[in-house]
Amino acid sequence: MQDMDIPPKLMRLIKMTTEGSLARVATQDGDTADINIRKGVRQGDALSTTLFNIALNGTIEATNIRRTIIYSSKQLIAYADDIVLVARESTITHITSETTMTYNNQRRQNKVYEKQQEKCQQKHLYPYKFQEVEEFK
Repeated sequence: MQDMDIPPKLMRLIKMTTEGSLARVATQDGDTADINIRKGVRQGDALSTTLFNIALNGTIEATNIRRTIIYSSKQLIAYADDIVLVARESTITHITSETTMTYNNQRRQNKVYEKQQEKCQQKHLYPYKFQEVEEFK
C-alpha cells in the first residue's frame, strides 16, 4: 500500500480493523471455538475486495508487462480473482519465480497457431494428440 501512496492514516485504520480478527464456523453441532485469523482477509468483509485488488495490483505490476500481445510475446489478463498469463512456458516460469504467482500445470491450456494452414487429421505435441476440428462443440 505504501507503493501506491495510500495515506498512512488509512493504512493504520485498515490494520486496526484486520488485526486480531476471530472467526467461528457454524456446524450442525453448534459453533466451533474462536479461530484466530493471522493472515488474509475476512471473507465477506466490505474491505476484502479492495484489499484483494490492492494485493493483486502489486503482483500484476511486478510482472512488468506493459505492452499488448500485438507487440509482445507475453500478455497478462486479469479480472476479479482470475489472472491469465499468455506466454511461452519459459517466460511463465520466469515470471512466477519473480512474483507471488504460482503456476497451475493442471489447468494449463495450449493453442497452437501456424503460419501455413495445412490440413491434417491429427496434430502431435508430444505426448499429446490433438484432433483437428472445424468448430468447437
